[in-house]
Amino acid sequence: MRVFVNDKSIRIFTGAKAVDAIHAYYKSRHTTAPEPLPLIKDRYSNLIEPDGSLSPDNHLFIVEPANTSNYE
Repeated sequence: MRVFVNDKSIRIFTGAKAVDAIHAYYKSRHTTAPEPLPLIKDRYSNLIEPDGSLSPDNHLFIVEPANTSNYE
């Protein structure tokens, strides 16, 4: 299944959760996901829980810690 994280196309398995997409995104950048995970938002700026279900072509955005004041 294809989803987008920060506008980057990511291939993940069907049934994956938001956390799986975030980890795949960081892996594609050859780095590890930070702990704790940053906030995850959808294309409408709704907060997505790490265990949130995904469907094909979902768009997720990582809110980096330095940018959290813009989303509170």
